[in-house]
Amino acid sequence: MRTTLRFDDTGRVECLFTEAVDLRALGRLQVVRATDIRFNASTQLWEVHHADNDEVLFSDPSRAACLAWEQDHLQPGTPDPQLPTRTIRPTMKKAVLVTLALAGLLAACGPSKSELRAELRAIDTELVSLRVAAEQHRAQMSQA
Repeated sequence: MRTTLRFDDTGRVECLFTEAVDLRALGRLQVVRATDIRFNASTQLWEVHHADNDEVLFSDPSRAACLAWEQDHLQPGTPDPQLPTRTIRPTMKKAVLVTLALAGLLAACGPSKSELRAELRAIDTELVSLRVAAEQHRAQMSQA
């Protein structure tokens, strides 16, 4: 399942709610339902209803198909403009959100653990050589 989070300039996040990501980590949530899925006993179909006007947007014998329809049609960037998307208004500052977004991006695209370990070993080696050089310079200064 693909999930899209859209951040605006004020730090507001727009998305189709998912528990795959703990959105509470972004701050206090304000959730607005876009649709309601109900079973229609007369037609024996599951129906996706518009949350504001109760219009039937999609129906299928399978509830899973209705959930999939929501995923396909209500992600930010693809929603029907008449449907309210669920919004989250975090209380965090924009800088924190940018930092979280960058950390996520770096975690997804960054170097592997073995590459990081190799780089840390190289840094440790360089620090040891700098300490040795510093001690040698101190010894020369104290002799002078």
